[in-house]
Amino acid sequence: MVADCVPPWRASAAPSPPVSGLALDLLPLMLFLVVVSRTSGALTASFSSSASGNCRGALVLLCRHAEQGLRPVVPGPCRPLPPVSLATASQAMRLPPPLRALLNWFRTLLRNTYFWGGLGGLLLLGVGAYFLVDAVLMPTYTRHGVSVQVPNVESQSFLEAKKRIEARDLQVKREVGRFNPNVPRETVVDQNPPPNSGVKPGRRVYLTVNAGEAPVVNIPDLNGISVREAKNRVSSLGLAVGTVEPDSLPSPYPNTITRQRPEPGDSLKTGGTVDLWYSTGLGTDTVQVPNIAGRAVERARRLLRARQLRAIVLDPRTADPSDAPSQPSDTSSSRRFVQRQGRAPTTKVRAGTEIRLFTTDDSTAVPKPDSIAQDTTAPS
Repeated sequence: MVADCVPPWRASAAPSPPVSGLALDLLPLMLFLVVVSRTSGALTASFSSSASGNCRGALVLLCRHAEQGLRPVVPGPCRPLPPVSLATASQAMRLPPPLRALLNWFRTLLRNTYFWGGLGGLLLLGVGAYFLVDAVLMPTYTRHGVSVQVPNVESQSFLEAKKRIEARDLQVKREVGRFNPNVPRETVVDQNPPPNSGVKPGRRVYLTVNAGEAPVVNIPDLNGISVREAKNRVSSLGLAVGTVEPDSLPSPYPNTITRQRPEPGDSLKTGGTVDLWYSTGLGTDTVQVPNIAGRAVERARRLLRARQLRAIVLDPRTADPSDAPSQPSDTSSSRRFVQRQGRAPTTKVRAGTEIRLFTTDDSTAVPKPDSIAQDTTAPS
């Protein structure tokens, strides 16, 4: 491969001035040729190995002459590299068959005039449909620029409100709201859309009507609590507080509820009225306690009330009278009788004093009315 080059041992023995400048000028050229030759060999299969060998041999020879200070002998020019075509490069890349088929189909599609004609036709059709819907169909369907003002029908009857709304080419939808006893029945309490708002003709207007049945609540026991607390409890149940008057029957606890109407446990519709009576304290008059032992509970109460005294009915099975409930659930029954009373008969007390009544269901266990003296050992 390096036969055209003069070997270093055949060089003239006589020393000659080194030509280092020429060797340095040729060195970059030889490096470039080697790089080009290797790159060309990776891209094309027809690269000539002899040309690459000549170039590498020339580079080695130049380097040796430069080291020994001899005059280099430039070998003949390397053979030119063949041109690399796109077909050769594509063949060297060796694309997969599916990918090559896809690229060929895409190339054929881009060259098809029918494809471009159909695409243009679809584009024109889409633009035309957009302008048709936007400029013709939508303004006709939505009535662009046309609006109706919703009238204010709150606090009016439903029939009257319906007539006013339908007169403006609007529809009415009735909805039943929570019953309010302070508002007449079938009265519009709310509307949507709000009054005086602009809507399209044919829009539906929702009217909330005060209808339905008033809920029923049980009346709580308000006796013994303050007047203020009693009013709050009545209002929290959706009831109205009626008359609040001082009780004609005195009580030892001022400003507390002594009576109510309806009675505790009764049922009343929401919005109903509860009347209250309160105590002003013990009376100034002195009264005498009657003998009520052996009488029925209701009869004993009436006798005490006639003398402006209050009855506190206790369960006889309670050991400590102070812990007993003041009003058992069955004390008003005619089957219960007063077995003994807390204050002895003929005792003088102030009007409004509470008299405790110890009762029983056994009529044989009670004395006959006014037949014996009252047991004065009973707790007062």
